[in-house]
Amino acid sequence: MENRHPGIKRISFLKVPIDILHENQIETVFKDFSEDGQHHQIVLITFFDLMKARRNKDFMKTLNNASLVLPSAISITRGIKFLGKDFTFRYRPFDFVIRTLGLMEQYQKTLYLIGGKQNALQTVFN
Repeated sequence: MENRHPGIKRISFLKVPIDILHENQIETVFKDFSEDGQHHQIVLITFFDLMKARRNKDFMKTLNNASLVLPSAISITRGIKFLGKDFTFRYRPFDFVIRTLGLMEQYQKTLYLIGGKQNALQTVFN
């Protein structure tokens, strides 16, 4: 995967990719993303998204190609811990977006936010 950060570990949780990104790494990773000249897709995945990915090949392909797949549901982080995999953080969408917007402003870069629902995507493409 060419647009993934080399310092981020990706695990498979129920055959769905999840990245292990500690909160103290966020600024470094986003700085590297902003400087490499590529487009990066970052996904905050909920439990329902995880279940959707297991039965929807296109959505699974999107997750596999994303630069970051971060859990936003406590059930995912608890499940990862229960299975004895690496510890991961739960990212609250509002806090994560605010922090990301601040970093992008600091690096003078552009950020596009797209919701995960069908009507949100149709609004963008119409």
